[in-house]
Amino acid sequence: MKTAVYLFLTLLFILISACQPSLNLNDDGSCSWIDFSQNDTVVQNGYQIHQDFDPNSFERKLYLQRESDKEPVLIYTHGRAIEARLANQGGIMLINDHFATKACKVFVVDLQSQKKCRIDENVRQAYRRDAPAQWHARYAIPEAVDICPNDKMVLIEMKSGYMAKNFEDAEQFGQRFQAWSYVVNPMNGEVMHCYQTNGIVPKRWWVF
Repeated sequence: MKTAVYLFLTLLFILISACQPSLNLNDDGSCSWIDFSQNDTVVQNGYQIHQDFDPNSFERKLYLQRESDKEPVLIYTHGRAIEARLANQGGIMLINDHFATKACKVFVVDLQSQKKCRIDENVRQAYRRDAPAQWHARYAIPEAVDICPNDKMVLIEMKSGYMAKNFEDAEQFGQRFQAWSYVVNPMNGEVMHCYQTNGIVPKRWWVF
């Protein structure tokens, strides 16, 4: 009897999940993210965002200027490449810092105080703890992909950072690896939920 009830509940859960609109993170081409490489200036939501590049030191400085700012405010300094995204309410900025090949750190910057908070470390620990050994979880890298409408939750996906020796090696690793996604608190990086769905999450992923 217990087995029958368990099977019924499992089938019901699968049916409900299948009926929910989903978001394929691998296909999401959101234009909200800004890819900064060298000297770039972008205007978004009334904010002017500019990056200066020093060819001698290879240092890159990201500045933001609002209508109320007399001069640009230094938001972030890095040495390679970043993706940045203004939050919906405008108080914070999400940053994927690709500080090396196949490596990334995720930061949230408070635009008022310019204080930074790294929010991917708990996600790394959770994935390495829970992912099956055959996935080689140490090769996974975090990347922020979305922020909820009220800016109180951020979605981070653990993507493959494996450096394959050849095509066959890459194909074999790709068949094993699973990209899990984590909902975190942008203020402290606390993990709030995990989608063990290989890059497929509900469109309203912040409701769980």
